[in-house]
Amino acid sequence: MKISVVIPFKQDFELISNVIENLLVSFVLEKSSDEIEVIIVNDGSKLSSGQPRALQKHDVSGGENVVIVNNKTSFGIGYSFDRGVEQATGDVVVLMGADVFPEKGWSEIIRNEVLRNPETIGCAVCIGDKPRVDGSYTHNYGADLLITLDINDLPLSSKIRVDQPNYRDLFKARWADGQRREEPYEIPCLLGAFYFCTKEYYTKLGGWDTKPGVRFRGHRQYGHLEPHLSLKSWLGGSGCLLYPDLHAKHIFSRVSRGNKYTKGARSQENIWWNALWIGETCVLDPALREKILNYPYNTLNYGVAKNMIQRNYDQVLEVRARNEKLFVKDIEYFCNKFGYNLKLK
Repeated sequence: MKISVVIPFKQDFELISNVIENLLVSFVLEKSSDEIEVIIVNDGSKLSSGQPRALQKHDVSGGENVVIVNNKTSFGIGYSFDRGVEQATGDVVVLMGADVFPEKGWSEIIRNEVLRNPETIGCAVCIGDKPRVDGSYTHNYGADLLITLDINDLPLSSKIRVDQPNYRDLFKARWADGQRREEPYEIPCLLGAFYFCTKEYYTKLGGWDTKPGVRFRGHRQYGHLEPHLSLKSWLGGSGCLLYPDLHAKHIFSRVSRGNKYTKGARSQENIWWNALWIGETCVLDPALREKILNYPYNTLNYGVAKNMIQRNYDQVLEVRARNEKLFVKDIEYFCNKFGYNLKLK
């Protein structure tokens, strides 16, 4: 079996170089009989003369292990994942962030489990990078998926309750901090920036439905990526699995180090665009779509995102028509599956 690891990145050459080294070294140490290729999608980073060499030094076998795909301009995180999978020659694709380090045994688990579950998306346990007071590290086991979220759904200790008293969000994934079983089990939503499936299944779902040369389609940055792919998998009749033995350390650099995907003047506008893109193309129930499109929010960002949708509505209709044929399940099925209220207000 051949495993293709797809990693979009933007600007942080030192970190992505370390991530590549970790992947290749861990793969060699496991003495796997499988093949691996690492596909790095450079989403419009500004290259200086020295920076490409930081990546090329890991190209250890004449270009066969590491493939670098360069976007001439930034098309966004969804586009970068889709283009990376398009280039993949493996049977299995692993989708991961540029600040994630999978732990020992990852390739063996993926190889075995994808054969058992060829039409599901698998997710690793996400391990935090900052120790708690007792010296332990946080372990998160996928997430719940709330269609809508407001301030009352947040923990009482959340700073958002003070800083943003009118807080609202759409398609919010909420960490699950407890392991339910020792064997793989179904979860509502992927989370942790390390998940995998067969390339065939990713293609069947359409990934993030981006299109070459179209900048206003699909997800532009981090924010609602996992909820989108999870919802598509559930509505498509399959689902998502958490693998308790598969661990990935997440150093969350795109938050702490100012990664361009989540920083900048248009960051929140793009996040709302992502949320509305899900609502318009995946949530095919008219009543629920109406609720989402009229969801209350008190800042300019939401209105700007709605205008983006309106200006590019032909793309929305194209993807919606495809999904109406693909999705054989519905929101009610998803809700009943996990037995919780999706906060449809």
